[in-house]
Amino acid sequence: MTAFKLGRREWLASAFLAILAFSSFSPTLFAGFISDDGQQYTYIYNYLRSKPWMLLQNFTSCWMQDPLWGLHYRPMMLIPLVFDVLVWNQNTIGWHITCLLIHCSCTVLTFLLARKLLANLASFDGLSIPFFAAAIFATHPLHAESVAWICGRVDSVCTFFYLTAFVLFLHSLNSENEGSKTARVLSLCAFAAALLSKEVGVTIPAVLAWYTVCSKLQILPWAKAIVFSLKETRLYWLVLVVYIIVRSIALGTLYGGYHGFSSMVLDSVWLTGLLSPRLLQGIFLPISSAQSADLDSVSRTLIGLYVALAMVAVARFAIIRDWKILRTVLFLSGWLLMAFAIVARVWYAAGDLPGGRHFYLVSVPLCILATLLIVPAVTNNSAEKKLQKCAIGIASVFCVLFSALSFKSSELWVEANNYEDALERRIAELAAKHPTADRLVFLNPASTFEHLPLYPTFVNLQGCLMPPLFPPDLHNRIATLRANIFNVDLVNKSDLELNLKSPNTLVFGFDGDKREVCLVPSDYYSNVDQAQSRASTDVNLQPETKTSDVVVFSLKPAETVKKGALDCVEVVASCVITNSSSAKEPSLFLSWTGSAEERRSGVLSEYRTQEGARSLWRVDATDALASSLGCYIEADGKPHKYRFHLSEISSWVLFGKLSDLQLTVSPANTEIMSVRFLNLENEIPKLHASPGKWNRHQNGTLVPKSNESLVLNFDASKIGGASHVMAEISHPFEYYEYFNSTYRQDAMSPRSLKKYALDGLKGEMELWRDDFAVAGEYDVRVAAVDKDGKVVGYVSDPVTLSIR
Repeated sequence: MTAFKLGRREWLASAFLAILAFSSFSPTLFAGFISDDGQQYTYIYNYLRSKPWMLLQNFTSCWMQDPLWGLHYRPMMLIPLVFDVLVWNQNTIGWHITCLLIHCSCTVLTFLLARKLLANLASFDGLSIPFFAAAIFATHPLHAESVAWICGRVDSVCTFFYLTAFVLFLHSLNSENEGSKTARVLSLCAFAAALLSKEVGVTIPAVLAWYTVCSKLQILPWAKAIVFSLKETRLYWLVLVVYIIVRSIALGTLYGGYHGFSSMVLDSVWLTGLLSPRLLQGIFLPISSAQSADLDSVSRTLIGLYVALAMVAVARFAIIRDWKILRTVLFLSGWLLMAFAIVARVWYAAGDLPGGRHFYLVSVPLCILATLLIVPAVTNNSAEKKLQKCAIGIASVFCVLFSALSFKSSELWVEANNYEDALERRIAELAAKHPTADRLVFLNPASTFEHLPLYPTFVNLQGCLMPPLFPPDLHNRIATLRANIFNVDLVNKSDLELNLKSPNTLVFGFDGDKREVCLVPSDYYSNVDQAQSRASTDVNLQPETKTSDVVVFSLKPAETVKKGALDCVEVVASCVITNSSSAKEPSLFLSWTGSAEERRSGVLSEYRTQEGARSLWRVDATDALASSLGCYIEADGKPHKYRFHLSEISSWVLFGKLSDLQLTVSPANTEIMSVRFLNLENEIPKLHASPGKWNRHQNGTLVPKSNESLVLNFDASKIGGASHVMAEISHPFEYYEYFNSTYRQDAMSPRSLKKYALDGLKGEMELWRDDFAVAGEYDVRVAAVDKDGKVVGYVSDPVTLSIR
């Protein structure tokens, strides 16, 4: 077991790496509070001022004592948060200095760990490979989330303790090293701290055991090496067992985590995340979708560098053939697989800009392994030395390029903070302007910046609008229609109508481009006369522009129609692909802010119902406001019906104008047979709760007033062809609209917890506590069905029940 001491070169290298890590993400100093950072601050601040001992509840329960948000056992996060509140208070630059220092510490630990691993497994005592491995770690752009987002530093804090435990474990393996026993004790303490910071710390015993196996392969057979490794790491396994027991008692469950992720290992999405090309692209081409157009040349440069690195790696093994590194490669590959496997699914679900924090720990073995495969460990002649210099040169260019990208990524988070700060100030101004309004109802999405949901749940938003950051009453007045407010631009029409009828209630949204709030008129629905609410209105198409690929029409209704009466736009179209047709896939776009090409960003996807019918998926704009809706169309020469459901799009309710509607058709030879404005009053059943039996929370959920039977009222009597009504209950925290990104679903969900038939087409629907397996939030909805059991029209808007 090779040992080394830190000399002048090591200290200088560590200092340089720390400076590199700090400077690469230096713009984050001005990122302020982002997402639920403000909530964490107000939580710690208010408890420190009143009941500081209550913070210790985080050791005996889930984080912040809110199980409906998520079951996380991370009490160690109290230490940096309490430190920042006590030292920096509202000086957010200080908070970000703490984040940057943690990142710098992880960078230095990566350097020291790589140094020890190579010394022990490959008898390599040089600095080049550890240095460049740590430099790539220090500058990787995906680390922007862990550095810029104060709550996101949970990964960097866990990694700090993780690497500390590993380095001390390596030091303790050699009994001749001074303080080896002390190092082992400190390593176990650091391991415990990593576990209490984030769940990914559970891999430490397996990683240490795997290292021990790899280190003994030359002197012991596999079976004996495994037995020896388990013996060497037995205390770590014991600590892990104790942690699992304590965590299970505190959370009341073995799994925990984000709701819906408890079956992670068994879910097919786990493998999807592990093998996802999107995640691999994020690792190797870490450029945000918001910056992809501006940084296209950088992407091509990175691809060119990867090709050069691949050639250098092939030449490295063809010429030098230093097979002594194979044990190191074997160990790092195993560690990388273990680290990546445990975060793959939640990272896959997180998306584009958010989610990079899950890569933080994974990047340590990846950076060391990549550098080891490229930079030769030893050279014996001039040709090998030239190859080594070439590899070091390319690695240096990588570090410079990554550092520049990290700087740009950090600026995005500063912009996100500016966005969020404007939103919160506008809400405070609205509250001050309307002091008699008891409820300020915020439409979905609350705020989204470059696909980053700034407030994943309403609790996050509510927590940010608390003293000392904002007046005391604002926290109690803010409300929303949905407890979870991810970047889905949907509004529950039934709930919206109910809130608009409520006294002393304001309904508003936020225009991310103008940084302004927009009120929904209280008579948005009530000014629609009875005749108009039943009518369908023919629409005349007027060509605006036409190219070889697309044609754009403006929509002019044949008669006056009120916006509140419009549920959807129905288009009947027939399309045939010819040699002269557009190369684009046949599609329709309905927009009200200009042509589809003017969108700043967005992705069109498709969704198929159980019968195979195509449904539309909205196109997201930068701030998740749907400036257009899109769907693919069949190209079989037959007429097909397509519906764009505008009344469920919050940005349409807030900002859309009938006079601005445009239909973009591709290819241009598509025949549009008819366009109509429809009201779906006779196609959507009603489901609502009696105010006398339910309390409506600020997050839009309903809580029963008593523990007796739970009663909801349904009405499908206006739906023609219906023979009876079916009801369904979702699994806890599985909201129906997130599976299909629409409320207008023409089939019941195959994922429901329970389904059962109701008597009649109108009446009371009685639920019981036994219908709900555990505490949580459940969607309930109904559908009118015909004699054959097929849904007539659409499923109702869901009602969300909070069962505690």
